[in-house]
Amino acid sequence: MSAPTLPVKPTRKNRAADNPIESPGPDDDLVQVKAGEYLALYIRHAGMVVFRTAKMRVDFQLLAHPDLILSRWYRVQDWRAGRVRAGHHSDIVRELSAVLGRRIRHDRIPINCLENIIVTVDVHEVTSDRKQEKLAEVNCYSVISRIKERAE
Repeated sequence: MSAPTLPVKPTRKNRAADNPIESPGPDDDLVQVKAGEYLALYIRHAGMVVFRTAKMRVDFQLLAHPDLILSRWYRVQDWRAGRVRAGHHSDIVRELSAVLGRRIRHDRIPINCLENIIVTVDVHEVTSDRKQEKLAEVNCYSVISRIKERAE
């Protein structure tokens, strides 16, 4: 019979991630579509910390490519306790205000209001790295650069 193990006190080196969300691994393919405007449908959103910066990832399914999901990343101040907070003039506040047709509060951003709404998004291809050096063709991918408006 083995001795019971004591819980490990979390320290800076061994603490678990605050928000364990499955991220694409090295075997996942990068999504690449032609740059342009697309109609998209909200799928989900998730908050996480990336290099000590609070981020919100909002995933959309492109209606032209129903098997592909692209993400729009936003910098936010906080997302805990069920409320998303960002700056007064942040991208997430401006884009959701345009889609919903009304100015939204920056301290209670209603991302779930995107459910069942078809939006127009701008998609662009990432072809250079953080140092503005050209990426190899196999490393290029697409992201949503902006949510423009509610589709009619």
